[in-house]
Amino acid sequence: MQQHLHKFLVLHRKLSIPQLGSFTIDNEPAHADALNGLLFPPRPVIQFGEALIPMSDKLFFNFLAEAMGVDEVTAIREFHDFSYKFRNDIQEHRLALLPGVGRITRGPDGALLFTAESNLFEL
Repeated sequence: MQQHLHKFLVLHRKLSIPQLGSFTIDNEPAHADALNGLLFPPRPVIQFGEALIPMSDKLFFNFLAEAMGVDEVTAIREFHDFSYKFRNDIQEHRLALLPGVGRITRGPDGALLFTAESNLFEL
C-alpha cells in the first residue's frame, strides 16, 4: 500500500489521509548562499498540512485499484484500513512512517510535525 501512496503523491503532487491531513509537493525557489558564493536551483519538497486538500476520489481509487491489481471496493477498504492504522500509530506511538515520504510525529503540545524522508531529486 505504502509504495502505491508514494507513487500517487509523486505523480499527482498531493495525497490526503482522511482525518489527518494532506501531503503536497511544492517547489522551493532558488536561493543564493552569498557567504560561499553558491546558487542553489529550485527543488521539489514534500510538505504536510493538517488542513485537508480535497482530491478526486475517483482518480485516486482508480489509480490505487490498478496499482494493487484489485477491484475499486477492495482498494477503498485497504486504503481506509491503512489510514486507520496510520492515525492509530500516531496516537499510540506518537510516530507514523510513510516510506519514501517521511514521518509524522506528535509533539508535546499535540501538534503534528512532519519530517521529509528523502530528496525528491532522487526520483
